[in-house]
Amino acid sequence: MPIQIVRLMAAMACFVGAHFVLSHPLRAPAVATLGDRGFRIVYALVAAILLALALAAFRYSPHDPLLWTSGRTVTNIVYDVLTYGSLVLFSSSLFGNPASNVKHREFLLQDAPRGVFRMTRHPMMFAFILWSGAEILLVPAARQLILFGGVIILALVGASLQDRKLTSLVGSDWQTWMDRTPFWPDLRRLSAPGINWLIALIPWLALTWIHSHIWQSPVGIWLLDPAVQG
Repeated sequence: MPIQIVRLMAAMACFVGAHFVLSHPLRAPAVATLGDRGFRIVYALVAAILLALALAAFRYSPHDPLLWTSGRTVTNIVYDVLTYGSLVLFSSSLFGNPASNVKHREFLLQDAPRGVFRMTRHPMMFAFILWSGAEILLVPAARQLILFGGVIILALVGASLQDRKLTSLVGSDWQTWMDRTPFWPDLRRLSAPGINWLIALIPWLALTWIHSHIWQSPVGIWLLDPAVQG
């Protein structure tokens, strides 16, 4: 196994592990010592440093070999659907998410979840999962699997641990919320994000432009751009 891949695996293990440790067993003692604001600063710094190390290791890891091959047209269509869906979920999660602030108890006690929370109570986590899965599908190399697979593990396990943590913090109110909104995205409620299906178009165009023109890996509508096709 190339040493660059080993370094990437170690970097991602540290990145994912630090999130779990700081978010759960070390959170209470760290907040008691540093205060809530101090803890958030330390948490952000640790995450930023470890992410930078992981991205550096990713950059210098070998691009090949691909773990599997698939039809380029089908792959790009699936990639576009997954990345667009991830941005819909992400943009929908930015407002009124009780998981981001347990003081938003009015969302927990309302008769029924609203907006994207009718679809899943963890829209931001599943946004990361969808985008990461799309990146692995598009370029199924070992380095993609390690980097984005780590993000998938972090988001999926983190969502489950978040439910457990908030149940202990908020009590029966969070349990009531969990009973009203599904963990896994309910595809029967695709209309739940509402206007965010349109709002997500702008960042999707921007990010797929960066992917196509700067990373030189054409996706989205930029597949039709002669400049990308060279």
